[in-house]
Amino acid sequence: MKDGETEIHFVVMKEDRIGISGSLKFKSEKLADYEPVVKSIMNSIKFK
Repeated sequence: MKDGETEIHFVVMKEDRIGISGSLKFKSEKLADYEPVVKSIMNSIKFK
């Protein structure tokens, strides 16, 4: 990762073996813009 970049990793689990993970990388100055996006993505994940 380059200086001035932030990488957020997330994992959403349903059970011990079922889950989804992902990551976003962006310019650090955009952190305040992307944190709500990551939370929204995590909250929107639905398991069947």
